[in-house]
Amino acid sequence: MNRADETNLAWALNDGAAAFLNRDARAWLCVKIGAGETESAIIELLDGYVRHDAELPAALAAPVRAWIRGYLGSDSEPSLQRLLFSLRVSTRPQPGAATREPQRRPLRLVAKRSARSTHEKSASH
Repeated sequence: MNRADETNLAWALNDGAAAFLNRDARAWLCVKIGAGETESAIIELLDGYVRHDAELPAALAAPVRAWIRGYLGSDSEPSLQRLLFSLRVSTRPQPGAATREPQRRPLRLVAKRSARSTHEKSASH
């Protein structure tokens, strides 16, 4: 799983946690995710799903498994596997899932010279 997918997973888990996390806890997780601390945010969110006996949205089950597979052979693997086996996954369709717009990839930013810069450059030569 690449960094962008990991960040998207963290945001999706945070969105799904709205049912059991208070506003301050979610805000703090937003700060962590925004600061690039996605690994600790995901672990904290998954732990929250387990502690609150909340169902993980079915659409997030495969990405969570893929994320945990990235830790195979690491010191974190055993605790992440225990966390994975403790999660309950929803079997119900998620509200609005069929009508939700598919995620679009972010636009790629390309640096370009402004028309003014190009005009000034050609005028000076």
